[in-house]
Amino acid sequence: MSYVYPHPVTNGTALILNSLPSTSLKIGHQYSINWYAEGDIVVGNLKLELYIGMEKVGDIAVVNSSNGSYNWTVPETLIPGEYYRIRIFQGAIMDISDEFTVE
Repeated sequence: MSYVYPHPVTNGTALILNSLPSTSLKIGHQYSINWYAEGDIVVGNLKLELYIGMEKVGDIAVVNSSNGSYNWTVPETLIPGEYYRIRIFQGAIMDISDEFTVE
């Protein structure tokens, strides 16, 4: 389930980060991060960032908004734990994933 944060856009538009395939991701494994944008809310590049709770712990990638997905390998450098989240955004337009664990 994804959660869309409120942002200053017109009705009928949203940037939505789809649910991850699991609530527990394994270090060294690859997972698909998927999103979609309704309307013409974003054009060009989006940023993907990694958080623990609401604290940014790293950059994942800069991606073209029209791609709709990015294959991410969970880095060997991540510390196993809970409360990880992925944020996708362009300016004030954003969404953030549900929490997941890294093992």
